[in-house]
Amino acid sequence: MMCSARVAVTVVIDPDRILLIAGDAGLVELDWASLALAGVCKHCGHWDLTDVHGAGFVVEPKSWRGGQKIVRRLRERVPEGVVYEVRHPGASE
Repeated sequence: MMCSARVAVTVVIDPDRILLIAGDAGLVELDWASLALAGVCKHCGHWDLTDVHGAGFVVEPKSWRGGQKIVRRLRERVPEGVVYEVRHPGASE
């Protein structure tokens, strides 16, 4: 079942982890040390983060106040070796 209501989402970044808190939907916590993949879309700016256990979430900075601050922190913390480019179908170069 899909719900069209907006859910308040909070991103918390600390030295050890990044957390996504989504109201009643719960909490997803990713440790920087266990981050396995970080897909980045150069067109829309989202980050698709996944850890070694398959847990993850998408950060869409354009949707959030302070989104560019989140992007700066991700660029500082995410290991370069796990970053790859996401290409959405139909996105132009």
